[in-house]
Amino acid sequence: MASRNVIPISSTKFQLDKTIVAPGGSVTVDIGASTDHDVLDAILESKPFPDRPEGKIELGSIDLKAETGKTFAFNAGATTIGFTAAAEFKTGLGVFNSAGDAIDSLGLEDAPQLTLSIPGTPTDKYLVMLWGYDVNGSFSGSHPIGVLGSVTFGAEAARDSVYAVVHRFPAVTDARTAIADTLGSWRFPRQVRQARDLKPGSWLVAEIDGSLAIHVSAQLGTTSTWCVRRNCWA
Repeated sequence: MASRNVIPISSTKFQLDKTIVAPGGSVTVDIGASTDHDVLDAILESKPFPDRPEGKIELGSIDLKAETGKTFAFNAGATTIGFTAAAEFKTGLGVFNSAGDAIDSLGLEDAPQLTLSIPGTPTDKYLVMLWGYDVNGSFSGSHPIGVLGSVTFGAEAARDSVYAVVHRFPAVTDARTAIADTLGSWRFPRQVRQARDLKPGSWLVAEIDGSLAIHVSAQLGTTSTWCVRRNCWA
């Protein structure tokens, strides 16, 4: 099934793919009022993201809000997975001028074997959306996000696990389009059936049980999966 485009409902509100949202979950994403003013202006006026002297609009500078009284939660087979702000690391959206800074913002120190390489050009920028996630319900066998193979270690982590979407885009792209394309790739590996289910230049990165990380990328029409540390699947 082809990926459904995220539709901007207004200048600051975006519609998610309803086919992957869990019952009762928020089907829209709104840019929160605590978003940095210059970034909010760029979104409202359909202009490129502003440049910062350090080349970073830090994670959390762009605030994401669910519908009132709802949370972000996706279907994951027999369970649902919720996305939340985490106390242990910054969450939300950030924009980086370099791929290295974008990768560093993920904070995956517990996955030293993860060779996450994000190619680009000097005129590209990188938008990172980072959440903590938790599985609602128990599971055995394959991890509910869709990692291939069996998960034989504990499913309960001592802290929130990282789930991220990284999207590369030309620096001249207007901020609203870059955000819409990033949200359009927000899904689980189980929901990526073909390369076009992810926007070009997009990567999914997930941490499992605090020490296992995987990433799925959409590059040049191919989709690949890697897991490190304890098990590997492809």
